[in-house]
Amino acid sequence: MPLLPDYSADVRKLAEAADRAHGGLIHICNPNNPTSSITKKAGISWLVQNLPSHTVLLIDEAYIHFGESEDLETALPYVRQGKNVVVARTPVEDLRNGGRPRGIRVCPARTHRADAAIPT
Repeated sequence: MPLLPDYSADVRKLAEAADRAHGGLIHICNPNNPTSSITKKAGISWLVQNLPSHTVLLIDEAYIHFGESEDLETALPYVRQGKNVVVARTPVEDLRNGGRPRGIRVCPARTHRADAAIPT
């Protein structure tokens, strides 16, 4: 999906594409790596409020701690509100963990239960 001129995600086109597909997964890296572009909090908010049915929004916030813009904020409140939003954080390698990367995923309980049925 093409990006907007500021390299942010075109949330309206993403929602339209998910609606045409009758659902699916929208994955946004915020901030993006390696461009460091962000999808502004107003855009994320619009997408959450207009998320097509049977669609999950996955926001990868691996580098959010490097963000300095006031227009960048975590999507965790949407998870707490029970929206179809999953937030992933994949921190850099942790020497206390044998140098292996560790990460977390935060999602509504119903999404976690559905994910448990997916073989990995």
